Amino acid sequence: MKLGRCVAGAVLALGLAGGMKANAATFASFSFVGPTKFSLNGAGVFSVSTVVNFNYVANVDVAVPDTLVHSADLVILGSLTPGTGVSVLGTKLQPGSVASFSITGNDAGDLPYFGFNLLSGSSSGIIMAGSAASGGINTTQPPDSVAFTSDFILPSGFGNERSWSWSLTDVSPVFALTGALNIRAFDSSISGVFAASPVPEPGTMAMLVGMGVAGSLVALRRKRA
Repeated sequence: MKLGRCVAGAVLALGLAGGMKANAATFASFSFVGPTKFSLNGAGVFSVSTVVNFNYVANVDVAVPDTLVHSADLVILGSLTPGTGVSVLGTKLQPGSVASFSITGNDAGDLPYFGFNLLSGSSSGIIMAGSAASGGINTTQPPDSVAFTSDFILPSGFGNERSWSWSLTDVSPVFALTGALNIRAFDSSISGVFAASPVPEPGTMAMLVGMGVAGSLVALRRKRA
């Protein structure tokens, strides 16, 4: 597959709400509270340590404790692959990975969630993409490896199809590529959703559908590596 076609598929994927989830269903989300912002530095390393409002989403397929909003500390550490940025129709894209993220309850009055792991994980492959002052970070298993852990959801609740989509807003300075083909440093607000396909109960047929869009994303990483 030619690079241009891979990038076009990636741009299309990032423009489709929920398009990376396949059979997976949203089970959690978070919104930015602040004050610390998401930050991408000049070396392609991105991080955030801030406060968010987190909630589990009611879902018949994923057993969760409630759907209330929980104040939590969000910590993320990841990086972009150097020199792999591309620009298509004004959208800047660059692959990378997330070494770790964690969302931990921080309200002493919010029991039993205070001090516990609401959700954490990592991903072997992500795509950061954006135009002007907004963008996002997306990942999907398959084709990449996406890990989720939680003190309140059993491992079987995450199944084999997993994804997240983090939105970056109020990006400053706006998305641009450097001469070394890297997305330049910026700060932004962040929010996000998480999806998974739980392991089916005995007797339930669950067909895992291949994703052409996901294939385009991984091809982009491989072509630009």
